[in-house]
Amino acid sequence: MRKEIISDGQAISLMILFYLGTTITTGTSLGIGNNGWISIGLAMLEALPFLFICVRLLSAFPGKNLFDILELLLGKTLGKLVTLLYTIYALQLGSFILRIFSMFVHSVALPETPDFVTYIMMGALAAWILRAGLEVMARTAKFLLIVIIIVLMAANLPSIGLLNIEYIKPVLGDGWAPVIKASFSSFAIPFSQSIILMGVVFMLEKKENIGRSYLKGYLAAGLVILLLGLRNILMLGGNYGSLQYFPSYTAIRRIRVGRFIQRVEGAVDIILLTTALFKTSINLLATTKGICSLFNHQDYRVFALPVAILAMVLADISFGSTMQFAYFTDILYPFYALPFQVFIPVLLFLVYIIRKRTGRLPVIPVEEDES
Repeated sequence: MRKEIISDGQAISLMILFYLGTTITTGTSLGIGNNGWISIGLAMLEALPFLFICVRLLSAFPGKNLFDILELLLGKTLGKLVTLLYTIYALQLGSFILRIFSMFVHSVALPETPDFVTYIMMGALAAWILRAGLEVMARTAKFLLIVIIIVLMAANLPSIGLLNIEYIKPVLGDGWAPVIKASFSSFAIPFSQSIILMGVVFMLEKKENIGRSYLKGYLAAGLVILLLGLRNILMLGGNYGSLQYFPSYTAIRRIRVGRFIQRVEGAVDIILLTTALFKTSINLLATTKGICSLFNHQDYRVFALPVAILAMVLADISFGSTMQFAYFTDILYPFYALPFQVFIPVLLFLVYIIRKRTGRLPVIPVEEDES
């Protein structure tokens, strides 16, 4: 199967949609009240070194994805084992996004709709996107990102008059300790999930631009998340916003401009559907790439539907209630994700440095692009 190559702009668009995911609606770091926006910025800085690790590894092994690099650096046996772990991890992340989207639909739009209906709808769309392939996904992402930017601007401009600067005071009233603690949550979701992108976004038209593309996508998405988090605090107040499952949706429901502009929360529905769908698709694409690596298969598309069905099933059976899921994502997930987002990437980078200095890096053959 030929290599799928995407442009820098398409790669950046995919990354932005991936990082935004469900965070654009659920928010992040509102648990510490009016200082949540500071913890978001701090989390972005904390996750930057791990983004650079991903970029350095991709630059060192051009044309290779995460699973290829695992085998090249760790050997076939250990590489396959870690590939299996990352494949399961990516599948779980995909199922989590399905669960969050179902919670959103059930909570704010269609309370009588069974969860499995939402899972089937999102899962089927994700499978269809996977079958279309990475290049089609990337072109669509670039177009839809423009639409999302326009919708975000149109929906948020009327909110300027509703912002209350008093809601962010006092800044750091309780010191840095709670801010640093809360940043751990934003660090885990979504900023340190760059490792998943290594399994998907690794072949660009200009290979030397991969670091620039990763950084642009990361910073652009981080800026949007930071600004939306700040807007939520300025509109809802830190304490009230912390009580909301979907603070962005709650904030935008307050927008009224006379009798002409009302019910603009429909814009949030459209944006969440788009970003959640693309984040689910990217996670499931990484899952299929991992399966292909495990079984030496060339075409990931054949696994699109089975993997989507697995994600639907996991989304339905993994947690008994919304409260259990919220507890896991808020409290337990940051610790659960540490090996995948921190320990293994650092270990992989150290192995690369040692092998490079000792002259034992594997030789990468130059591959011809098939037409």
